[in-house]
This record gives sequence, structure tokens and C-alpha cells, in this order.
Amino acid sequence: MVCWERAAETLAQYAGKGRELYVDGRLGSRVREVEGHRIKQVDLVVENFQLLGRPLTASADTGEEPAVEGAA
Repeated sequence: MVCWERAAETLAQYAGKGRELYVDGRLGSRVREVEGHRIKQVDLVVENFQLLGRPLTASADTGEEPAVEGAA
């Protein structure tokens, strides 16, 4: 995915591994040279996005079950 300015800042802050996103955009392609080899790269250029679901918690990263309030 390719995005700029405020969209890039927001995604960097709130999106992470396992976070669901809705992304609207277009496909862009380019050819570049790396160590003498031509590489064709296709990118998703983000025009709009929406964060879906609930925000991830620290327990989601560790695989631990979240604590339930009022549990004995």
C-alpha cells in the first residue's frame, strides 16, 4: 500500500498486524532497476480508508486472553 500525508500518519499510528481495514484506491505500476535487474512493482495507492473492528490491545499482540472485569 502507498499513502501520503495525514493518511500515512493515521495508518502508522492506528493500523497494525491483525487490524482490519477497508481500503479504497487504485492500482499503480512502475518499473525500477535493482542491481541490473528490471523489477515491475504494482502498488495499491490509497485514496480512502476506514479502520474496521475494535482497536487492538496489548493482549492481541501477546496471544493472551484479555482480562474480564468482575471475574472471580
